[in-house]
Amino acid sequence: MSFEYLNEIEKDQIQGFLNNPTMKEAVKKVVLAGIYFNGTLRKAEPANPSRNFTLALVNAGISQGATDSEIGQDIRGRAIGIGLVEDAWNQLENLKKPVVKVEESAEKRAR
Repeated sequence: MSFEYLNEIEKDQIQGFLNNPTMKEAVKKVVLAGIYFNGTLRKAEPANPSRNFTLALVNAGISQGATDSEIGQDIRGRAIGIGLVEDAWNQLENLKKPVVKVEESAEKRAR
């Protein structure tokens, strides 16, 4: 990915973001939470294995009269979408530049 659609200021800002691993992971959690955890776990409620992303799609399809094939196509499309989001997230690393550590000058060290 070439990132031709980003200007230099945007690239610099993304690099700063990528050099902050805590921020990067926190933002990834927020962006992907709806995909990964949609309906699966809730505070102060016991885990309910029948409440999850895939089963929600199946139940919605059944209630709308969708065929097994149509439900499968919907699940496949969403799985592909999840993969595309994850791939795009990983592509951000291509913008990351190594952090250059500046050494103290000999004059400062002599003090």
